[in-house]
Amino acid sequence: NRDIGIIRLQLAVYFDDEEAMEQQLERLDPYPVFDPPFPRQQWRMTYMGLAALILSMKTEKRGVKRRESCTLPGFGKKQYDDIVTKWADTSLKFFEKLSSFGSPNAQPIYACLKALDKPSQSAFDEAIETVGTFGLLNLGALMNERCGLWILEQQQKSQGPVVDGGANLQQANLATEYLKVAVWCYHDWGAMNKVRQLESRYNFLTGAMREKPPSALSSMRRQAAMLGVSRSAPTSTMSG
Repeated sequence: NRDIGIIRLQLAVYFDDEEAMEQQLERLDPYPVFDPPFPRQQWRMTYMGLAALILSMKTEKRGVKRRESCTLPGFGKKQYDDIVTKWADTSLKFFEKLSSFGSPNAQPIYACLKALDKPSQSAFDEAIETVGTFGLLNLGALMNERCGLWILEQQQKSQGPVVDGGANLQQANLATEYLKVAVWCYHDWGAMNKVRQLESRYNFLTGAMREKPPSALSSMRRQAAMLGVSRSAPTSTMSG
């Protein structure tokens, strides 16, 4: 059932379950791109795109094979990276077109997809600001989380020592702040299992809830204050 598959894919995106994202992308891939009714199509396209782009971020470049072929019966030798590329590109074009028509439902999704497609701190900040304008706590949480994880990945690639006052320490602190806001937003959204997952994965988040402002709005204001910059301004040398 495609609707059950979309729900499973949605959960996989929020819980960062790579294997489940792969499985559901494979299962949902055979359904037509244009899949009425329209609300279902937009829902499906949202999470197909988010999942595909998150998986793309886990490789050095788009098209690098994560495994030799899809594993589900009936898919034969169809390449996994073809599915990821197809849905990343399809969803970006879908929401770009809707956004160009001024669709308020498409604009926050498109901002998130663009940030995942070409990640930079400024791109994530733009997505966070956009989804915040529309009051979408779930996407605000997701974008803060993905930004924090991306900064940590960039820090690991640099392989420099984390020393007091050093650039790596500054980036580690910056990633921590994004992940803290992700925890706060997930909490305000009601996703308590996700809060517990992040706290268990990252010891430095175990006290994050004690620092939480009393509301989602103040959480976002606190984030801007912590970063100390305009949300639209590039905030580090990693910004694109």
